[in-house]
Amino acid sequence: MIFEVLTSEQTTNFLLIPEVWERAADDNSRREFDIPSSTMKLGAFVDGTLASVALFSPFRDGWKLHFYVLRRFRLKHAREAIKSIMSAMHAEFIVYVAIPTLYREVINFAKRSGFRELEIEPATATIGGKTYDRVILWDS
Repeated sequence: MIFEVLTSEQTTNFLLIPEVWERAADDNSRREFDIPSSTMKLGAFVDGTLASVALFSPFRDGWKLHFYVLRRFRLKHAREAIKSIMSAMHAEFIVYVAIPTLYREVINFAKRSGFRELEIEPATATIGGKTYDRVILWDS
């Protein structure tokens, strides 16, 4: 696995892949968007294929991580990628994740990766016409 800083175009193209978009977007998301310049964009490549993207945006007293992995790489490479990313970030920053409660498997993955539940943001995600809470986890 090789990590590289991504351009906004690479990041946008990855996020618009249907299997990624279905997890990245909520009902209020637009397919035309700009990634703020304050967002750090890191990609993990497996055999030359962009397998996952980690986006870090300023949040509270640290950074919020948005982590997306292509389905075919999830079982074999997701844990390795997040472990490498977090070992680099953890020493320097507090990292948060915000995950809609609809995605229990993603919440469980975050917990297995060392994140701890901090709080619940009630009714902050609308997906498929239903409203869900978001779980905020952190790596402190």
